[in-house]
Amino acid sequence: AYKALSGQIWALEKRLEDYHFEYVKLKRKVNLLEAELDDLNECVDREAVVDLIYEIVPLLIGKKDKALSESSEDSDSDEIIEESIVHRYQVREKKDVPYKQ
Repeated sequence: AYKALSGQIWALEKRLEDYHFEYVKLKRKVNLLEAELDDLNECVDREAVVDLIYEIVPLLIGKKDKALSESSEDSDSDEIIEESIVHRYQVREKKDVPYKQ
């Protein structure tokens, strides 16, 4: 009976060591990720992002209104499609600003 209990105790101690080792590895990874997140947060100015949004939205609305009025005056759909493609490209350029969470 003693031998069986001793074997079980040894197996449980081994599992506990393995779990502790995994915990230490995961804790280290979490710390590294938190440090990286802090670095990323320092790179983003929330006020600048909000200012850009307030600047871009009226421009987008104005371009959409302009495209709609031009389409009613001129039925040349190629011009509208071309303007739309340029418009999408410009928006994508502006979206490259990192976001702070």
